[in-house]
Parts: sequence; structure tokens; C-alpha cells
Amino acid sequence: MRAIVKPDDTVLELGGGIGFMSTFLSKVCNAREIHTFEANPALIPYIKRVHSENNVTNVQLYNALLGHQSGKARFYERQNFLASSLEENPSGLNSPVIEVHELDVIEANLLIPRINPSVFVCDVEGAEVEIFSKLDLSSFRAVVIELHPQWIGEQGVKVVFDACSAANLTYYPAASNRKVVAFMRHW
Repeated sequence: MRAIVKPDDTVLELGGGIGFMSTFLSKVCNAREIHTFEANPALIPYIKRVHSENNVTNVQLYNALLGHQSGKARFYERQNFLASSLEENPSGLNSPVIEVHELDVIEANLLIPRINPSVFVCDVEGAEVEIFSKLDLSSFRAVVIELHPQWIGEQGVKVVFDACSAANLTYYPAASNRKVVAFMRHW
């Protein structure tokens, strides 16, 4: 992130997790503004606490999904929070659902022009194919994504690379490491 995010950047982060990355983007990279989406409602108080304890004030936190059209979606919170997802019965998963949440879906094509993000950060535990197959990446200067090939397979990885290439974003090896890949325009 240090090699990519600049102080004048606005960052769109999908998959806020425990708030580590948004805190890092704020305090270490000095990003101007961060818009963080986290679907799991159980993580929202934790993220807020991490931000508070680190004096992070430039993050807009959404307990919602960014999608292709506005609406609602079900989110399945599981005992293993890393296994929580939009899928009710994903194959190969052995963590029981502890709660089902109804989340707002915010239309990406309405939000992105409003906040004008320059960097897109994504760690969505296997949902990257769905996002990258439909999201317009042409307005971003850089994209950083944690791939989950164990769930999306070779074809899913290709979807991500193809979407970035179609948006004139080139694989940036200097900021990539194993499953975390970076794409930049004019590096």
C-alpha cells in the first residue's frame, strides 16, 4: 500500500475486516479519505473501536454491500467469521450459520462518481469474481486485491486480471506479493 497510496488519494475498500487496512491507509499512507464496506455486522463495532483507538477520522464505514444495483441482500454470519458470506450453503464449508442479516446494497455506479475514488482495495474472501466481472474500473488509478484462488480457481483469477487489463490497469509486480496483486495505470 505504501508504494501505491498517496496523500491525495480517496480509497474505496471492499472487505473492511477488523479495520486494520483502513487504519493503515489512514495513518501510514495518509490517504485523504477512505470509504470502507464491511458486510458482517458483527465486525462493525470492532472496526469502530480500532479506528477510535488509533484516532482515525477520515474513514466512512458502511455496513452494506457495493453492488450492481441498489436493493437488499442476505448475509450469512457464520461461527468462523472468515467463512461468513452471501451464500447460504457454499460447497466445502463446514461452519454453521449463527445469524442471517438483511443488508443494503448500494449501487456502485451511483457511489463511485460521488466519492471519486482513485484507489480500489478489495479483500472479499472469494467474491472477487462477481465484483470484477461487472464493476467499471476505468476511473481508478490503482487496484489492490487479495485473490482467493482456492475458491475462485484459475478462471476466476483470469476474470480479475482481464477486468483490470480492460480498464487499462497493468499488473504492478513491485507492489504484488503472492495472492495480493496490484494493478496500476502508468507505472
